[in-house]
Parts: sequence; C-alpha cells; structure tokens
Amino acid sequence: MKPKSPWHLLLFIGISAMIFSCKKTETSTIEAYKTNLQIHVSHRVGGLNLLYDTIKYTNLAGNKYSLTLLEYYISEISLRKEDNSYVNCQGSFYINPALNQVNIQLSGMAPGRYTGIKFYIGITPLNNVFGVLEATTENTNMQWPEPLGGGYHFLKMEGRYLDSTNIPRGFAMHIGSNEMLIQHQIIPVNLEVNEQNICFTNLVMEVNEWFKNPYTYNFEKDGNYTMAITPLMNLLKNNGYDVFSKPE
Repeated sequence: MKPKSPWHLLLFIGISAMIFSCKKTETSTIEAYKTNLQIHVSHRVGGLNLLYDTIKYTNLAGNKYSLTLLEYYISEISLRKEDNSYVNCQGSFYINPALNQVNIQLSGMAPGRYTGIKFYIGITPLNNVFGVLEATTENTNMQWPEPLGGGYHFLKMEGRYLDSTNIPRGFAMHIGSNEMLIQHQIIPVNLEVNEQNICFTNLVMEVNEWFKNPYTYNFEKDGNYTMAITPLMNLLKNNGYDVFSKPE
C-alpha cells in the first residue's frame, strides 16, 4: 500500500501486509541495514486456531458464536532494544486471515537483541483520512463513512451467535474514528536480529480477549452492532489493549 503522502513508503504485497523501513527513536535517519524482520500474526479463539462459519466458540459472557469476517489495521510498530531505546516503523498494515494477509515485513532492522514490541490497532490520525492509503479493494472496503468522521475502519469483526432461545443472530463489532485508536500494551519478546536477509517472529491475537477484561461484553445485553455507537466502541477499545501476545 502506498499513501499519497511522499514521506511514507507503503508497499502492499501478496501475503504480506506491507514492507517498511525502520528508524531509531533518537534519529530521523533511516538505518542502512539489509536485514528484514517478518512478523507472522496468527489468530485463535479460546486457544483454538480460528475457523470461519462455525458456531463453536464461547466468550466470557457465555455467548456461543462464530466468525465470518475479521480484518483490521496495525500501525506504527515500535521495537524496544536492550538499552530501552526504540526502533520505530511508520505505516499501517492491513491484516485479514481469511485472505492469508497475515505477514508484516519491516526492512532496515539494526542487528541486536530486542526485548519488546508495541503498536496501535487502527490508523493514527495523520493517516486516518480516506484516500491516503492506496485504493485497493481491501482499503476501500475499510472506509469509515464521511458523515461519521471519515477515514478507515480500525476493526471489523462479524459473525453469528446463538441468542437465549438458541436462534442464530448476526453481530458486527466495528471500531473507527480517531478517538477509538487502541494503543496496545508492550509485548515482551526475546528477539535476536542478525545480519541476515530476514529474521522472523510471531504474534497471536486471541479473539475472545475482545470480549473480556476489563468489561465482559455480551451480545444480547450490550448489543450486537457497534458502528458509530460510542459507548459500545469504547467497551471494545478498552478491551483491546491486550488482545495480542507472543505464542507459547
């Protein structure tokens, strides 16, 4: 993906969300290293690998549900070094497990040991303007309506759940608008970047975490549709700060 703004480099490729060069916090000069870091993102529900279109999952509120759609952005990845300085990687990364778009590649990584990773779920305000990202089908489908503030959806999660009478109902958990940007907590890692062509690390999203801690979200009690409903989007935002972790 390539924003129209000339000072960002965004490249949308195959199964990789994007490739970006990284830079240290204390300097604006892009490092001239050749090592790429590939981050693979997997998705689980209740510890099980994500499967679509099957009502087999249960959230903390007891809702039995399935997923039919999951897509979102990760942006502004920062990696913490042993000396507690950060290497910042600008840009937004589209993730969609159904399309196998689950890999992020960061170029220009400095060799050394990294102890943490942090990022936003969503798109930071500077780039959260529709048309900044390349007009791919995926980005176009993630547009947040102009009457609601414009920009892009940060998260789309849709599926079906069984109500109290065991009748299947639909749900759509959508988050967007700048005030709903989610700053994910730092994730401890033990990553050694060598002077190689590419290094690898993994993250996992646990979908059930969107519905717990600090708030137990219930489709029947709270609502099965969140788009532009600020109190409900806030519940998901507050639950979203720890949905990612390193796989065990």
